[in-house]
Amino acid sequence: MDTKTSYVGNEESQQVYSKGLLQWYNRLPTNVTKPSRMSWDCYNKTTDLLEAAWGQSLHFCRFAHGEPILQAMIRHEHYLALRMRLHEDQRILDVGCGLAGPTQEIARFTGANIVGLNNNEYQIRQATRYAAQQGLCNKVTFQKGDFIDMDLESASFDAAYSIEATYYAPCLQAAYSEIFRVLQPGGTFAVYEWVLTDSYDEGNAEHRSIRSGIEAGSGVPRLKTAAEAICAIKAVGFELEDAEDLAERQDGPPWYFAIAGQVNRANNAWDALKILGLKLIASDAFHLMARRCENMGLLRSGTLRTTELLSNNMEYLVKGGVKGIFTPMLLMIAKKPLV
Repeated sequence: MDTKTSYVGNEESQQVYSKGLLQWYNRLPTNVTKPSRMSWDCYNKTTDLLEAAWGQSLHFCRFAHGEPILQAMIRHEHYLALRMRLHEDQRILDVGCGLAGPTQEIARFTGANIVGLNNNEYQIRQATRYAAQQGLCNKVTFQKGDFIDMDLESASFDAAYSIEATYYAPCLQAAYSEIFRVLQPGGTFAVYEWVLTDSYDEGNAEHRSIRSGIEAGSGVPRLKTAAEAICAIKAVGFELEDAEDLAERQDGPPWYFAIAGQVNRANNAWDALKILGLKLIASDAFHLMARRCENMGLLRSGTLRTTELLSNNMEYLVKGGVKGIFTPMLLMIAKKPLV
């Protein structure tokens, strides 16, 4: 497989993501080969909607009883840094940094110097602006790049992490191999990975439908199983120290409660507003309003399809979580051998 031409983190992400759109809205078969006409503009619209509804940390997390969403998100990021034993003035790579909410938080928490890698110019501009607003320009920098073909020197980072990003790679082994290359010997890599759990049954039609729904809605070429992810990280030479699905911990509300619209679980007014915002995006009334505003020229073309895609995606993510066949938080911690 030519991973450089199929990887979602490079320009081909337009094709993979729009293929999902076409499957939803034009009811094309899953093996459609029709060329994509989608530009990065739709991906940027999705970024804007997610940021408005969820914030700069575009990831899921586990929750303790009574814990506000923002606190849980930060704890999820701190936990990763703690397990990696990150410390001041280390050089760290954030693989697929998005809007860099975690990048900034981990830099503040550890004092480390972090390079955020992202292949989307719009997200890099936004992340750079946010880091400047927080006074973190001396600790956080950003580089445009493809994490299957990084323009970074070998053995140039003390540690690396990825939070819900490398699942976009059709070949996890290729992504992990590049991360292995840029780490110094003895360096740590940690990842929160989207995977299908051991409960997933390929022979179950409902399971296959949920899997396809998540893949189409998220622009993922193919969801990997936990076993495949573990094999991939070992295959490139990492010594795996730990692998655990944190969603299995019975800490409190499930990771998907907010996108499921469970307002009754909100612990404060701000959380209730967040959940209601997500429910609004998924509502028929919002879609009708978006259609009318597009027709009137008040919203850019494609906004309606973007909101419908997001609502469908949330629906299948929740189904995967409820069935226990999908997790966004397989935590793997690995080291590059000293020799």
